[in-house]
Amino acid sequence: MFDRKQNGLRQRDGENLSSTYSDAEVESELERILASDFFKSSARCQDFLKHVVWVACSKSQESLKERNIGIAVFGRAPDYDTGADAIVRVKASEVRRRLAQYNQSADPQRSVAIELSPGSYAPKITRRLFPGPLVVDTAPKRVSGRIIRTTAITALLLILAGVIYTVSSVASPLKKFWRPFLGHDKPIICISHPGAYYLSLDRLARRGDASEGFHLSEKLQNLGRSSRIAIANDVSASDLQVSPIVLIGGPRFNRWTLALTQNLRFAFQLIDNKPRIVDRDNPARFWEIEETNAVKSSEDYVVITRLVGSSSRKAVICVAGLRAYGSRIGTELIVSPAFLEKVLKFAPENWDKKNLQFVIRIASDKGIDDPELVATTYW
Repeated sequence: MFDRKQNGLRQRDGENLSSTYSDAEVESELERILASDFFKSSARCQDFLKHVVWVACSKSQESLKERNIGIAVFGRAPDYDTGADAIVRVKASEVRRRLAQYNQSADPQRSVAIELSPGSYAPKITRRLFPGPLVVDTAPKRVSGRIIRTTAITALLLILAGVIYTVSSVASPLKKFWRPFLGHDKPIICISHPGAYYLSLDRLARRGDASEGFHLSEKLQNLGRSSRIAIANDVSASDLQVSPIVLIGGPRFNRWTLALTQNLRFAFQLIDNKPRIVDRDNPARFWEIEETNAVKSSEDYVVITRLVGSSSRKAVICVAGLRAYGSRIGTELIVSPAFLEKVLKFAPENWDKKNLQFVIRIASDKGIDDPELVATTYW
C-alpha cells in the first residue's frame, strides 16, 4: 500500500518514542480500519483515509491541503471553488467520526493508533505505549480535620452549583428547543449538495449552505453535543431512524425537506414556477416574494419546523427559506437565545414536548436583528 522507497518511517527529530512506528505497522492498522464495520460500507471514506495516511507517511504535509485532496480523491478540477464545494470538509468530518468510533472499540493492544484531529486533514499516527502495572500504596493514612472540612465545603458548593445549573437549564428556551438533540450522540446536520444553488437568482446562495452547517455544528458543540455533517444525497431513511437530524435548505435544494414537511400545515408549493409557503389549513393564506424583490434580495420567508421523535424516526429540525438567504438567517435564529425566548414567550404549556412550526419574515436590511413572526402552529 505504501511506497517503500519514499516511506522511511522512523523517529522524527524532536519527537519522543510514541511518534516512532514502522510502515508495516501503519499499513496493518490501516487495513484493519478499512475492513471494520465503521468503514467497509463507505468507499469514499476509505479512499479519503487511505490518501491522507499515505501522504502523511510519504510526502510533505503541504500536500494535505483541501484543494489537493479534492483533486486527488474526489476528481475535482484543479481550479475548483473550495468555498462553494465543501466535499472535502464534509467527508473529513465523516471520516473523523468513523475513526473515533473505530478507536473506541479497537484492540487495546494494537501497536499503532491513527486519528484525525478536528480542523486538520493530517492524520495523527502514534505508537501506543503500555505502562507497567500500577502500584497502589494501601497503607492507611491519617486524614486531618482541615482536609475533611475542606472536602465537605467543596462538595456542598458543587451540589449548589449543580442545582443552579439545573434550574437555569430547565428555564432556558434554547435548551428546551434542542432537548431531543442534546440527549443523543452525533445528531446529523443535513446540507444540500454543494453545487445546488448555482442556478439560483440569489447571489448569496452561490456558496451553498455548507458554512451554515459548520456554524451550527460549532453552536451544538458549545451546548455540549458534537454532530456530523452530511450531504442530503448521502443521507438514507435508516439514518433518520437512528439519529436526530437538522435539515438546512428548502425543498428545491434538500430532498429531505420535501419528504418530511410536505404534509405539514406550513408547506412549500411551486406556483407558476415561483415558490411559496402555503397554509394548508387556510389555502387562501400564503407567503411569497415579489419577482422584483427576488432579484434585489429585499426579503425572504423561512419556515422553522421542529418534530419530536416518533416510532419511524428520531427528532427533526428543518430550516427552509424560499431562497438560500432565508435558510441562512434561519440557521442563526434556531441557536439564538433572544429569538427563541421572544417567539416562545406565549407558547402553550409543555410546548417542548410538542411539534411546532414558525413562519418568519426576514428583511435583508435587518437580517437576524429583527425577524418578524407571521404564523405559528403547535400540535
